[in-house]
Amino acid sequence: MTMEFTYIIYKLYFNGDDRVYIGKTHRPLSKRRNNHIQRIKSKQHSNHLLREAMIKYGQDAMVLEEIEKCTLENSAEREIHWINQYNATDRSKGFNLSIKSNGSVSFNLSEEQKQKISIAKKGVGLSMEHKERVRQANLGKIMSEEDKQKRRDWYKNSGGFTIEQREKMSQSASFKRTDDTKAKMSVSREEMIAKSKGMTLEEWRQHKNDAVKYWIDNKEFAQVVAKKFKVDKSMLYTWKAQFLNNK
Repeated sequence: MTMEFTYIIYKLYFNGDDRVYIGKTHRPLSKRRNNHIQRIKSKQHSNHLLREAMIKYGQDAMVLEEIEKCTLENSAEREIHWINQYNATDRSKGFNLSIKSNGSVSFNLSEEQKQKISIAKKGVGLSMEHKERVRQANLGKIMSEEDKQKRRDWYKNSGGFTIEQREKMSQSASFKRTDDTKAKMSVSREEMIAKSKGMTLEEWRQHKNDAVKYWIDNKEFAQVVAKKFKVDKSMLYTWKAQFLNNK
């Protein structure tokens, strides 16, 4: 038996950036947030705008907020509605790459639902950048088997990358950062987050410690503490572990 509410429509943004990403999930937002972060770190995330934003602001600055709950059957329709509502495909306002529902949903839309989605899409202007991406994506979309084989042969031989180029790429991919480099990068990310909140690095670190100490001393729900200190609830657990390890 399907529950009445199975999906969450959410908006994702970074502290210090006004743009938003609209998505949907059937999992808790903390798990969906971690999924975004892990896919970006492993270079598997399909949205290059989110990857660039996380590199710039750091994962601590990523926030997911619930917009509404909806049923499985109308989750795609509601996601598209909110993409339009936030104009999230406009590069100055959002991170969504297109006006469509992302993720796989194992159901067939009824004719009525298809009509609603069609109406939602009408009258929404696309940016020139988005139109150009669509045009480029459709160029040469229909290829003959002969052309496909020619392309495969081209890449297989000298048309793709030379042996020297492949070797350099392989060496670059296997490069591992030293602990000192990782520490410097971590500090740099913290400095950006602190700046976005109007704090110095020392003030931000003290703010994090104050939040954890308050949480431990008062034994309140993480959600309450996060709201009180204006931080992301999911990061409280990471900070708590770091705080206890440093004691």
